[in-house]
Amino acid sequence: MKDFEVIETTADIGLKVYGCDLRELCINLLRGFYYIVFDKNINFFAYESRGDDYNKISSSTTEELLISLLEDAIFYTYTENTVLYPCEVTENDLKYKLLQNSDYIETEIKAVTRHRFGLVHDKIYTVTVIFDI
Repeated sequence: MKDFEVIETTADIGLKVYGCDLRELCINLLRGFYYIVFDKNINFFAYESRGDDYNKISSSTTEELLISLLEDAIFYTYTENTVLYPCEVTENDLKYKLLQNSDYIETEIKAVTRHRFGLVHDKIYTVTVIFDI
């Protein structure tokens, strides 16, 4: 099973992401996001932690949780030069650590859109997301 696929769209870029569980889906979603931003596959374990603190996201739906995760990734990537690593994930809550980044940003993502956003859970989780670049 692939972790993610880049979807080319007119004037935007997207991802189709796969995971056996929600945590793996979130990790692969961020891997795909950073693949677009840094133009390379990243290894979260190659980054140093910025401390022992965790950030937490809560949402009423899993779809909104994933969108909030991507919005945080966009914010922290461009304001604090960090990457996010999901540590604990449930359907409505997510805890992540901030890791110090030293990679050069190749592609600027302005926002995550709700256009064509879709989460499917059959035997595996699949999410499709489009970014405004």
